[in-house]
Amino acid sequence: MGDTEQQYQEYDPKVGETGSLATPQEDPEEFNEFIQSTTMLLLEKAIPDKPKKLTLKKAGECLGLLGKIWNLSEYPPLNQPDQNICNNDERLMDMEGYVDEYQYLHLQAVDMNLTDVRVLPKYFVWLLSVDLSGNLLTNEMACPVTRLPNIVALRLNRNKFRDPYLPVMKHLQYLGLNSNKITSLHRIYHPNLETLDLNYNRIPQICGGDCWKLTKLTQLELRGNLLQSTLGIEYANLVNLYLAQNQITELKGIETLVNLQRCHLRENPLSNLSGFSPSNFNLKYLNIRKCHIKAVEDVKPLTVLPALRELIIKGNIFNPEPENGLPGEPEDVEDNKEYENEETDSRREPEQEEDEELRIQLLLYLPQLKRIDKKLVTKHELESMKEMKNEMGTE
Repeated sequence: MGDTEQQYQEYDPKVGETGSLATPQEDPEEFNEFIQSTTMLLLEKAIPDKPKKLTLKKAGECLGLLGKIWNLSEYPPLNQPDQNICNNDERLMDMEGYVDEYQYLHLQAVDMNLTDVRVLPKYFVWLLSVDLSGNLLTNEMACPVTRLPNIVALRLNRNKFRDPYLPVMKHLQYLGLNSNKITSLHRIYHPNLETLDLNYNRIPQICGGDCWKLTKLTQLELRGNLLQSTLGIEYANLVNLYLAQNQITELKGIETLVNLQRCHLRENPLSNLSGFSPSNFNLKYLNIRKCHIKAVEDVKPLTVLPALRELIIKGNIFNPEPENGLPGEPEDVEDNKEYENEETDSRREPEQEEDEELRIQLLLYLPQLKRIDKKLVTKHELESMKEMKNEMGTE
């Protein structure tokens, strides 16, 4: 048995052993019956379950499946897939690699224990998006993916990376490497990269000398690492910065981020908010939930942020969350709902309401806020804040 045939037969996404993506197996026997049955399977999948609720995603899937049927009828494959596959989904997956005339743009091979992806640049050169999460790849094993000439999005989450290095991909805009064992941002060179996801790795610090390589980076995600400071994060075009669940105790160098609009610092042992400056004039959203802020007065350093409109601050020492709250709530739950049901949020039960007096005290320092935690600032709160200022003789 040749190496190619052996490699093909070893590929099975349901088997727990390590493997590689399948390559065609040569067999001159005719298999028209197989093509016909596969066509019927494709037709069944192409028909939406609920025709009246055809979504854009489902429409794309239907067009793709119909394209495969057309290619099967016009250009019958010369290579025979494994006839022993009985499961319909596996048969369809097995068939996809044989229609060379149909150009695939997206590939998802998740949780398959892959160690070899050399087949991708050989048979799938038009791929734009590749998801290889949950495999056994190191940066050396994943290097063949970088030879895909048009790739713009690459997800390599939950693999075996210790080093983020991959050869330069000039069109790459999104790179996901979360939940690996990476310890630095060194050697990331992709010139058009816009979003970099390094959540849940082992990065203790950022070297400012690496930042010049990613001049177009607008979103950096470093949740769940080992950072103790923001020093070194000097990406000039950064718009969104996610640093939750680190060990950050000081804000240094953040004044260089003149384009920053959203900053997430949730669940850090941060007690001092000094570090922001008037140069952060674009910052609109700040999340310092479950940090170590001791008193309302500690928000004074935020008065230099003229564009700040949304402040997430509950769960600090001066404003603890109730015990019947939602421990372990994902960071983005509130973000995903921040503009949904806002009126409903403003009519919560009394036990869920933020302390009104504390909200008014926050508005004394930051009167430009439109939202505090999950509740919009009300006219009544603004009027109460003005009355309090008059009583204090500060107006």
